[in-house]
Amino acid sequence: MTFLFQEVLPKVFYFKFNSLRNMALALGRVQDHAEHPYFKGKVFSLEEIVDYYHERDEDYFNSSDGFNIPASAFKAFWEGLFEISPEETEVLEVLGGHVTPQDDFYVIATADKQDPGDGCAYDHELAHALWYTQPEYQEEMLSVMKEYSLVLEDLKYWLESWGCYGFEVMEDEIQAYLSTDSEPLLIHRFQLREQGLQLSSRLKSIFKHWVKSGELGES
Repeated sequence: MTFLFQEVLPKVFYFKFNSLRNMALALGRVQDHAEHPYFKGKVFSLEEIVDYYHERDEDYFNSSDGFNIPASAFKAFWEGLFEISPEETEVLEVLGGHVTPQDDFYVIATADKQDPGDGCAYDHELAHALWYTQPEYQEEMLSVMKEYSLVLEDLKYWLESWGCYGFEVMEDEIQAYLSTDSEPLLIHRFQLREQGLQLSSRLKSIFKHWVKSGELGES
């Protein structure tokens, strides 16, 4: 088995893989079926998406530090619409021991490989899980974010320019980046200035409160 498995919140399951490559092989297509601007909702092979990234001079197997995936994205895999790989089969079998295809659940994933100085991938993905599964958390985040409309517009521009996020997940991505990335990394990624860093500080306080209250640190 190439991963560790843990339920970190009710119906929120965390896969920690031993490499980015194995993470991509096991969950990459599910993630892209969920929210990729081009592949969302489509049925596609691993070769198709690897070629898509290659044409853009990117390495699919090192393109993401983590995944966050709603239950709805797994439906097509459980229903046999995709030709399932051994790595995907292993993940589905583990999940199948805890949920059914009809259940509402959420999956997050990271890998051991992480460059020094980067924002914590686990925290970033956990922020997505809280946004999706805890309405009060999402409400708190949105309440603060709405006070910084100009900052939000700038951040949406940056995320759109990366070409990997759909409009419908922009607010979720913004809160995940700003609540978990270090200040130097946020300045590097988004060229944040005073107002953006102030927003980040406030979102980090909310995230840390939820993590502390639920004891949700990575084990």
